[in-house]
Amino acid sequence: MRKGLNNAGIKQLVYCLLFAALFALLEYHLFINYFMPLEQAPLFAHIYPYHVFFVLPIFLTTSFVISSTNNFAGLRTNPLRSIARAWQVMFALMVLEDIMYFVAAGTTIPSRSWTCLQMGCVEIGFGSVPKWYFVATAIESSIFGASNLASIWQRLSFTFGSIVSSLGRLI
Repeated sequence: MRKGLNNAGIKQLVYCLLFAALFALLEYHLFINYFMPLEQAPLFAHIYPYHVFFVLPIFLTTSFVISSTNNFAGLRTNPLRSIARAWQVMFALMVLEDIMYFVAAGTTIPSRSWTCLQMGCVEIGFGSVPKWYFVATAIESSIFGASNLASIWQRLSFTFGSIVSSLGRLI
């Protein structure tokens, strides 16, 4: 079996990019015109009701839909793996949408922006990179690694079980 991006992986990547671009445009125009004039108190740290009650449910739902587009049979056979993939897609969506937001605004990420207030930023030549991008990418990669290890473990246990079964028939 060939490793790497297959058609399903490419399709999921395209869906992620499309959602990120569309949501970023929507958020940029809504945020500037409607949410920014409202005075909101943060729920905790720099997280506002807008993030918890509007953005998070949309991202959770979209990530589950995107991760299961080609895997409806997998939902029945391995629901934990499907849930892990949905979380993996959600972290990718968060980073992609945040980048697309600043593309829609026509600017680089300034170090004083909301996204840099969460964990700080790494200053580079043309702007800033929020540190939470690295954390989200690490979580996404670890979920990917864990789900692959789980499938390797399933294959090994099946192979080991087949060997033991064959030996049992010989004895």
